[in-house]
Amino acid sequence: MKRFSADPHSLSHLLSSIHNRERALPDFQRDFVWDPKATQELLISIAMGYPAGSLLEVRNRGDLFAVREFEGAPALDGHQPTFLILDGQQRLTSLYQALYGVGDHRYYVKLQSLLEAEDIEQALFHLRATKAERRGYDSIERQARELVVPFAAVFGRTGGFFEWLDEIVRVRGETGEQEKDLRAHLRAVYAKWIKAIEDYDFPVITLSDDTPVEAVCTIFETLNRTGVTLTVFELLTARFWTKDLNLRERWEQALESNDAVEQFQIEPYYLLQAIALCAHRDAPTCKRSDVLNLKPEQVRTFWEPVVVGLREVLEILTQECGVLAAAWLPYAPMLVTMSAVWASRPSQLGAEQAVYRSKLTQWFWCSVFGQSYENAPNSQAARDYGELLEWFRGGPAPQSVASFTFDRDQLADVTPRQRAVYRGVIALIVRHGAKDFYLGRKITPELVAEERMNDHHVFPRAYLRERSVSGRSADCVLNRTLIDHRTNKSIGMRPPSEYMRNIGEQLRKGQTAGITLEVILESHLLPAGSDNPLLKDDFDEFLEKRKQLILKALEEATGMEDLTTRRSNSVSTPVDDSSGVMQKSTPFEEREEDEDGQGEGQGEWKERHYLRVEFWRTLLERSKGKTKLFQNIKPGRNHWLATGAGRSGARFTYVILQDQGVVELYIDHGKGRGEENKAVFDALFSERKVIEQEFGGAMDWERLDHRRGCRIAKRFMIGGLKDKRSWPTLQDAMIDAVVRLEKALRPRITGLKV
Repeated sequence: MKRFSADPHSLSHLLSSIHNRERALPDFQRDFVWDPKATQELLISIAMGYPAGSLLEVRNRGDLFAVREFEGAPALDGHQPTFLILDGQQRLTSLYQALYGVGDHRYYVKLQSLLEAEDIEQALFHLRATKAERRGYDSIERQARELVVPFAAVFGRTGGFFEWLDEIVRVRGETGEQEKDLRAHLRAVYAKWIKAIEDYDFPVITLSDDTPVEAVCTIFETLNRTGVTLTVFELLTARFWTKDLNLRERWEQALESNDAVEQFQIEPYYLLQAIALCAHRDAPTCKRSDVLNLKPEQVRTFWEPVVVGLREVLEILTQECGVLAAAWLPYAPMLVTMSAVWASRPSQLGAEQAVYRSKLTQWFWCSVFGQSYENAPNSQAARDYGELLEWFRGGPAPQSVASFTFDRDQLADVTPRQRAVYRGVIALIVRHGAKDFYLGRKITPELVAEERMNDHHVFPRAYLRERSVSGRSADCVLNRTLIDHRTNKSIGMRPPSEYMRNIGEQLRKGQTAGITLEVILESHLLPAGSDNPLLKDDFDEFLEKRKQLILKALEEATGMEDLTTRRSNSVSTPVDDSSGVMQKSTPFEEREEDEDGQGEGQGEWKERHYLRVEFWRTLLERSKGKTKLFQNIKPGRNHWLATGAGRSGARFTYVILQDQGVVELYIDHGKGRGEENKAVFDALFSERKVIEQEFGGAMDWERLDHRRGCRIAKRFMIGGLKDKRSWPTLQDAMIDAVVRLEKALRPRITGLKV
């Protein structure tokens, strides 16, 4: 007797049936555990029509199992679903949450990118739900302005994409031919990419309702014991088997010959991506489709050079970059670039190796702290591969090096959740020669394992909590370093002044040659010396001094010489603050004067300076007739432009970074007036809901308790300085935002009695 049927079901039908409670889960299924990046990759695969596996379900006769709804779906509330999913829960849950706009993350498509012929990998992105709301991505106004469609607008609403399209056209206010063209373009994008997701067919195997419970349990147990996602590596292994090329055997040999490959938990897929870059050297690419289309002869040619390249790259990362294990690797996809480049370097003579290593490590640090691999890592790897090889041959430095910028105040906000920069700082500390606090030994991978070493707080979190220091400040990377288990256990809730003196006494008793508390503190880029804030339990001073020490180390690693001394790109340019007083403009990142009053307005011009001048010139030109703000400001080389906001110490500011634009109100009345800044901010914050309603969307309200000034900002993640194609859209968004910002805030600022 046949106990199953096999039929294709469209994704839209499957998700609708989950939403309508017709499909659910047996209660014994494990919880949803997928990472949002895995969901994003699945969406990309589906949009491109790649196989995403089959689903297995059983007809529910009501007495098989206890049932529950998919995570994020409407509660069953006693309703008996028709089908129970046995295999495919993680895929369906991730797709339901992404396409119905529930769960912890929201998924979007930048239609403007697709209109410009970029592929879906470049256009699709996700944000945590709270961040999406804060940045206004849930508002139709921002969606219309930036042509960003939330997937929830397609699946999670009655009218679907075309209802959303009608709203976009209405909000944008375009008529006639412009409206006609807009509708035609967006319909074309919908037909090519979004409808492909709606119509995507999953093969579904359905067990009949007379299948014995014992048989269903056996099938489920077998699936969960042996069933794994069919990876690209396994697909190619199967394909090449008949070509006398055993990928599995080659991979096992690579693991046996290189302990670091296993230690760093390298995915074999990265090796295939590196081979794809080498095989397409003239037009490098390593997307999934390129890897799947590799030929056996290409794999045979480049396998060994890439394996050797990977082994040597892991040595460079460990010995010269302070990356001791997979847990501290900022971006795993960077291994693809580095392995391919090292396998393809123009000369392997000893004389050139030191130069190549120096350039590769400089690129590594610039890419990590420039966050180059945060989005579209495959495209970034392909671009960097070609640019690095050209640099090795004596050509110009890669864009990630030549255009490197870093917001130095970002360090105060980086916590373990911002994994790349956080891990980069930990690696920077190890690179500097960090020693353990117990015996003063240099930290190595072996010592990390032996002493159960991990990143811990310098000022204990519990100690700071009792003093009302916020969690983010307590958890930021400036307050973290690698500490062995024994030392961390002894710290407990004690203040640094107490436990640091104890460590110093223990080191003196141990009488290890040359090892003192000062030596260990300096090795961790922690303040040392007689005026050490750690010995005074001064958290604010500690954060500032630690920041300077880390920035100094970052200067050495990246080759950028002005991270600690410049005023974050400031220049002494007169700005009319509309109060009759001419003042110096203040920078976006620091806002406080250096002793010499010098900023990036001095010294040699670099490529990014010329780009900024061009960006500001075109922005100011586009703003004519829309606002009188900035009409007397000239474009300069800094990454910000500021003008008065109707009150001394308050300025409206444009900011352009490599990957985003920002419009903000910055409040800083000068040295010694921090309390006044906070009072102004608090007065405005008390009207937050009304202000955001008048502004037309959510904003970032940053009191910046660890600093003197305060900020109310609107950020635009739709391009940046490095993407000239995004400039018109980004500039229009920034101009529109500053007009609305002035309208919502200027009357309140000028009327404040603080």
